[in-house]
Amino acid sequence: MRTARFPRRALLAAVAVAVLGTAPFADAAENRVVGVLLKTLSNPFWGAMEEGIRDAAAETGAEYYLQAVESDQAAEPQLNVCMTMLERKPAVMLVAAINSTNLLPCIKRANELGIPVVDLDANIDYAVAEKAGVEVAFSIGSDNVAAGAQGADYVASVLGKDAEGPVLVIEGLSGNITGQKRARGFAERLAEVAPGLEIVASLPGDWDRGKAANITNDILTRYPDLKAIFAANDVMALGAVETVFAAGKGGQVVVVGVDGNVDAVKSIKQGRLNASVAQLPYLVGKQAVERALAMLDGKPVEQFIAVPTLVLTKEVLEEGKEPLLQYVKRGIGGSGRAVRRPPPRTGAGDGGDGGGATAARHEARLSSGIAGRPAAAGRGDGLVVALFPEHLQLPQHPARDRHHRGARHRRQLRHRRRRSRSLPGLGAG
Repeated sequence: MRTARFPRRALLAAVAVAVLGTAPFADAAENRVVGVLLKTLSNPFWGAMEEGIRDAAAETGAEYYLQAVESDQAAEPQLNVCMTMLERKPAVMLVAAINSTNLLPCIKRANELGIPVVDLDANIDYAVAEKAGVEVAFSIGSDNVAAGAQGADYVASVLGKDAEGPVLVIEGLSGNITGQKRARGFAERLAEVAPGLEIVASLPGDWDRGKAANITNDILTRYPDLKAIFAANDVMALGAVETVFAAGKGGQVVVVGVDGNVDAVKSIKQGRLNASVAQLPYLVGKQAVERALAMLDGKPVEQFIAVPTLVLTKEVLEEGKEPLLQYVKRGIGGSGRAVRRPPPRTGAGDGGDGGGATAARHEARLSSGIAGRPAAAGRGDGLVVALFPEHLQLPQHPARDRHHRGARHRRQLRHRRRRSRSLPGLGAG
């Protein structure tokens, strides 16, 4: 069993502590703060993962702060957010990188600070990371090659192992290792179980529903006898389904996605999407926190932790007998779904929205994972949600805050003057 690796500085600290006869990472008992960086909460998949993280934090007594960028294509903003999160010096960082390289500078900085980094959803390419001199503590997520293979098995079970005809594969974001593994797993298994089915196109859909719909339309035009479509996530699969039904081919083309998110489940129940290879993001998030804390306590952790996947079909959902369904349902309609509310209008000291609104534009300061209080979500400057313990204060910018308060005061004066001119018998005051 290959165990998790700590950054070199962290290993030296552990050795020094061991010499003194105490547990590795003596500070871990005091610093139980977990920094979490996800891709985006606009996808229910990541909302379900956040729910698992929150539950694990509540059960273990840890605190966490969480951030996500606006979309799963915002690679540079995600790097900037990651670097900012390191300033709070968490005990451990859990990151879901948008691609295999965008967070490498941040992870390298974390290595220098002695902060172990956990790869959520297996987005980091270890070969690339090693060349860059970057160390990852461990990875946790679905076996994406196996998930693709499960999709191929399902297609073969529906069409038959002797089926012949064209098949379309819609990959994820170009260069993203997750989408590449799913596409590869599907292609390799399909060649084994249904060699008569030929993949005529394997194109990047960039995790985008509209782009997947357009790709499907183009391929259907070229191959009107298209037999099946495998999309590397449910968002793209649903885009493909829209095009298939719009072309009058609903029920004639088998469409399979990956993730098992709430929208995919709804579509499967409606008889539109055929199947989704459901990941269990709730379990990924929960186990990631549990294993990370165990690692801080000096316990051995495997280098790669594979969380099982499950093929969801209408039959499986209607029967409801599969034990893993309980984890699929944790991310459906629950508190893990992305909720967008206006940022709080409380100010930082003056009772107005000057300093508070400025801070909310960068980060919505919410309760910690163990507080159990309702969370509000702010959106601005590329950030969707950030969860923080109450004692973690945001950096203040007095000059900028005074500017915002002055601007707000001037807007109020202009509004009162316009209103007074519009009301008969009232002067400008």
